[in-house]
Amino acid sequence: MRNEIALKCSQAPADYLKQKTAPWPIPNKIMSATPQPSPEAGGQPASTSNSEAQQRRRAPGKLDAQQSADIKQVILRCLAAQKPEYAGPLAAEGITAAFVTGLLSRARAISNSDDDTLDHASDSQVATRSGKDAKRTLITSLRGLQQSGRQLHQDSNPEKLADYLIGEDITSSRAVLDRSAQALINKAGQERGPGVNTDVIVRVQNELGAIGTANQTQEDERLAAQAMRQATANEVEAIKADCRKILFAADRAWPHTKPTSAPARAKFQLPRNRTYAPRTKQP
Repeated sequence: MRNEIALKCSQAPADYLKQKTAPWPIPNKIMSATPQPSPEAGGQPASTSNSEAQQRRRAPGKLDAQQSADIKQVILRCLAAQKPEYAGPLAAEGITAAFVTGLLSRARAISNSDDDTLDHASDSQVATRSGKDAKRTLITSLRGLQQSGRQLHQDSNPEKLADYLIGEDITSSRAVLDRSAQALINKAGQERGPGVNTDVIVRVQNELGAIGTANQTQEDERLAAQAMRQATANEVEAIKADCRKILFAADRAWPHTKPTSAPARAKFQLPRNRTYAPRTKQP
């Protein structure tokens, strides 16, 4: 009897065995114990703790997400302050129409002022690509100088191959590449091996200089963009401080204790049931 059961199991189709060994539906969570990476994360598990920082790093403009949101709030509150039903009471509290107009202009200007930073970022990227292209060109030329030295000394004076840095890693770092390139240019210029003449030496020397120019341009553009971002951050804080003056005035003009103040307080996004008291930054 036992042998007959074993024979039937060995002859059963695979899907039949699956049905017998797992007669109930297995939840997906159990079937896939290992979390699957999301497509949005580029095939890697998403991290929610640093998502905001990643977005800010990706943003090419001067304003990050929080700064942009703050400036939009300032613009909305300035537009509310310009409405006739609110402008009069605010003026009585010391907020003039000229003050509101000037603040609105500053907020709009800074929200649309990313072009210069984008230009600097674009120039830096161009310089980076130029530097990589110049490096590839230089390395190709240096390999040519090494081959010339190899042809010149391989059979007669193999010990002189070291003068051409043959067998050494001449690209391990920028400093090593610079030193190696200049040493090879000097040596090839002295010995003038096969295929090496004055034009070749001048060309390779210029290729070495092109790398330095591209790297310096990249650094200059990066520092310029960084300085503009810092200046913008300072201006955002100054704009927010001036906007708080409007909110303090609105809080006095339409106190939360009066039911009739509710529409105005909602318009300026003031607390409904308490006095406006913004958080102070910790030192």
